[in-house]
Amino acid sequence: MDADEFAEKAVGLHERVARAVMATCGDRALSEECAAEALLRSWERVEAGDELRSLEGWTMTVAINVCRSRVRRMGAERRALERFHATESPAATAGSHDDTGDRRPAEHVMAAVLSLPERQREVVALHYLEDMSTAEIAEIVGSTPNAVRNALHHARTTLACVLAPEAGTTDEAEQEVQR
Repeated sequence: MDADEFAEKAVGLHERVARAVMATCGDRALSEECAAEALLRSWERVEAGDELRSLEGWTMTVAINVCRSRVRRMGAERRALERFHATESPAATAGSHDDTGDRRPAEHVMAAVLSLPERQREVVALHYLEDMSTAEIAEIVGSTPNAVRNALHHARTTLACVLAPEAGTTDEAEQEVQR
């Protein structure tokens, strides 16, 4: 693959990767950075003469891994600040809210997806936003197709309870929320 071919593919790929990462972390700026870093690493591999079996798959994998790393690092930094008795300003916490009554539907859905465990967020983002198969997702997240299907099942069950609690819950859905 030459530079022109890579550039052509990378233009459309950046937005798709950023969108998938955004759904897993909820931070637009972070998702854009992770997508850009993943594309840069992809280019470095291509320029070095490595043949990537799937540019899209490899780039998605790298972007999600970069995001995981950064989120872990930010959590560690936050915990370190807490240990040193750093407190958040009242103005910063005043804007946060637990109720979802005043959110728009898309914000309510995003909040529900972001409340899922990390693996479930990732598979939901890749399956529903990027329309990837369970086999493609399994390759990206380093899992098996059956594990991806299982994560999707649990995510759907949880989201159904969170997003439509008035519709009545099944025993299985109630058990999933309790986990």
